[in-house]
Amino acid sequence: MGKKELVLMQDEQRVKHYPLDKDNYSIGRSKENDLVFDHVKVSRAHARLYRENDAYIIQDLNSTNYVFVNGIRVKQKKLSPGDRVQISSEILLLYQESETPPKTDKSQTLMDAQQHFVPREDLLRLKQVTQSVVLLNSLDSILLQILKEGVSLTRAERGLITLTDSHGKILWKYATTFRIEREKAEQGEADVPHSILQEAISSRKTVVRFNEQNAQLAHPPSESMMSLKIFSAMCAPLVLNDRLIGVFYVDARELMNNFTEVDQFLFNYLADHAAIAIFNAKKFNDLQAEHQQLKADFKHLETSRRELEAHNQKLREQLGQQASDEALQQRVSPTANHTFSAGGVVLSSEGQVLVVNQGGTSWSLPKGHIEVGEEPAVTAQREILEETGIKYLHLLKALGTYQRSGLNARGLADREVLKTISMYLFLSETRTLKPQDPNNPEARWVSFDEACSLLSHPKDQAFLKRIRPQLTPWLPEQTSTGEASA
Repeated sequence: MGKKELVLMQDEQRVKHYPLDKDNYSIGRSKENDLVFDHVKVSRAHARLYRENDAYIIQDLNSTNYVFVNGIRVKQKKLSPGDRVQISSEILLLYQESETPPKTDKSQTLMDAQQHFVPREDLLRLKQVTQSVVLLNSLDSILLQILKEGVSLTRAERGLITLTDSHGKILWKYATTFRIEREKAEQGEADVPHSILQEAISSRKTVVRFNEQNAQLAHPPSESMMSLKIFSAMCAPLVLNDRLIGVFYVDARELMNNFTEVDQFLFNYLADHAAIAIFNAKKFNDLQAEHQQLKADFKHLETSRRELEAHNQKLREQLGQQASDEALQQRVSPTANHTFSAGGVVLSSEGQVLVVNQGGTSWSLPKGHIEVGEEPAVTAQREILEETGIKYLHLLKALGTYQRSGLNARGLADREVLKTISMYLFLSETRTLKPQDPNNPEARWVSFDEACSLLSHPKDQAFLKRIRPQLTPWLPEQTSTGEASA
């Protein structure tokens, strides 16, 4: 089990550490809390942090100024390393995890062995660099700073750092280089021994090679090292939680620049923190992009609403006093009872679709009303939790919006209500469903075909059939309903 902690941040500086070793922590302004923050915007009992399956979950206790994770307001959320938790808008906490070092067999760890002869100025510089890099949000800035410091600390002559995809393929378009021609690197033709890079990727370990004709060497120099006249080279995989993120490479062409054990220690340490910083930056950028997309979607919905209102007003003016009340009642009024909702198409690992029962009279996809100031994606996750009991969801993408009338208590169309619904695609590994909302007494996992036939509203059925091509990667191959009709 790794070490977990919350770090209080002020002006991007770490001012206090809170080690986490209990199952429950209370957070608030009152002195009775485990974590006390005496600020006017912090409620007396603001939030709760509790452990579940070796993971910590932050929960808002109906506070006045809410809880935010990475800038998004949450009711409760499972924390991941690097998450930035705000208690109101004033208190910023950084959540961190570190792996427990494995036990060694009658030998010291690398850190123990190196701390006796690593120059103190290098250790202090390494600490300062890693602390500053972890807080950066720009991927380009992280890659450049890590490369610059790696070359300097190891006294290397050249260097290269780049990302990989989930299959271990090098993404050369992200290459950042030092004294290596960048244009060639971006085309995958960098003048480096590619076999060393591939060995580091496949082994998930740092590879060190020397170009010496010495029979005692465990690994003889490669032909590419000799042809490129490289005397020594190091390559470290950038790995976080068994996930490969990229590779970090340095080399030297002079005999006097032979890499030492101290260089290897500094290089490994820097590579480990580079992986954390890159992961956090990519996650931050993904969240920013998602936030911008949600803002664009909401702006589009607002524009559509105004156009509907203008069109409705124009129709009223044309009809004037001659339009009968009965004729008007046959139309759905977008201005009188127009509501905005958000929900999700939730797929299981077996490709089943989640449907919920509403009031015992109709079936629909899980969704609900968007609260004031709430992001639609947050609404969707909250409603899924209330209607099915599913806590952990993996958001894949937005599926767009559609409109339909409401359903009354008998499960029939209510033409006096117009709903604009934003939908998102989620994956879940939860099998047991426990609805928390008494108005939604039942939830089921059903096949795609069953879902299409079970949904009560024709517009819900039409929407599910229309987005079926987007679900293809997660559905069983035999499912084909809706391909022709959609």
